Amino acid sequence: MEEKEPVFRHHVPVQMRFADIDILGHVNNGAYLQYMDLAKVRYFSETLADTLDWHKETLVVANINCTFMAPTFWGDEIEVVTTIESISVHSLILLQRVVDTRTKATKCECRSVMVGFDPRNSTALEIPDTWRSLFSTFEQRDLQTHTPH
Repeated sequence: MEEKEPVFRHHVPVQMRFADIDILGHVNNGAYLQYMDLAKVRYFSETLADTLDWHKETLVVANINCTFMAPTFWGDEIEVVTTIESISVHSLILLQRVVDTRTKATKCECRSVMVGFDPRNSTALEIPDTWRSLFSTFEQRDLQTHTPH
């Protein structure tokens, strides 16, 4: 069965900084993670809006895997695109790509396992149904199913 290309509804333009460039003249691998973090925060802030209180219930990164596909050079115009691949009881998988806005080439792809977390008690937290509903509405597909990872 052929895999379907994900639809990315969330786009964050990236302003590259001179400090992001390494000795070889391209964006350092560590800078990509900062780009992804910026886009993650914006994704959750925009999709969850007033239901998100970072001090009460939140999501934290449990695992992140990045595949670097092509170098990004100073002057390239890039953005981070984000979607949720799946949600289970306590976690979700966030898929992000750094994409050249001119050529549409993917420069880097990251999958992050994000875990529901209660920072007041330092305990795991189920992904709230209200969040599932908001994610489903934003992504325009059903993310309600509790599928274990």
